[in-house]
Amino acid sequence: MPFKSILRFGILSGLLSLLWLAFEFMFGLHDAYIDFHPYVTMFGLIIPVGVMYAMMKKMHHDAVAHLNFMDYVKPGLALAFLMGVIAAPMQLVFHYVINPDFFENMISYALANRYFKTVQEATAEFNFNAYLLKSVVGTFVFAAFLALLMAFLRSRKHR
Repeated sequence: MPFKSILRFGILSGLLSLLWLAFEFMFGLHDAYIDFHPYVTMFGLIIPVGVMYAMMKKMHHDAVAHLNFMDYVKPGLALAFLMGVIAAPMQLVFHYVINPDFFENMISYALANRYFKTVQEATAEFNFNAYLLKSVVGTFVFAAFLALLMAFLRSRKHR
């Protein structure tokens, strides 16, 4: 699969994830309905699953010959890497443009519900650097797992 196509899927994933975060913010999951945030935010995992599935389905559709496991893995891991890289600017836009109060709200909520004993503990968990690292590494690891799983399933399905 050409890198241009992988790039399109990576950008699509980043934009959909940013849109998801914006919807969470608009519907009050970062302030008024913050109690529901940990549960609802998990539905955002549908985005990388859907994007990875769509890319692999397109690969299968565009293929002129049977694709084996490695034919799916290489572009899948390239997309996983790209998704991880794109997660960084997405976090920047969200936390500095869309919802600059995100960390303040999360810290207040965590302290009020005694998830942390001190402000320092809560601040260590809820800050931009921590979220940036979790977002980039977490996105890459989850997408790489998806790439391997879907490559295995696709290559077995079409033998």
